[in-house]
Amino acid sequence: MDLKKCLEDLIIMYDNDVCCGIEDDEERKNAKVLLGEVIILLTKLQLGIKCCKNENCPVSSKRELKILFDNNEMELKKLIPYEVNYDFIVSLF
Repeated sequence: MDLKKCLEDLIIMYDNDVCCGIEDDEERKNAKVLLGEVIILLTKLQLGIKCCKNENCPVSSKRELKILFDNNEMELKKLIPYEVNYDFIVSLF
């Protein structure tokens, strides 16, 4: 798995599974925000967008991903049901 393929999978999940697959408005709204954050952070990694060179910087994409996954593990495991993608993303930080 590479980052580009992972992003492609997540965007397809966002469009199909979240936007069209979740019926409850509040649940869909929360899922869109959470998965959107993951997609944005992974896109920053893919494109090499950094605010600074310090990996422990508060705005480091890897650090933000780790915090996001640590704080939302159960929700993200439901949203990203494909173990390969979930494990791949976790391996990045």
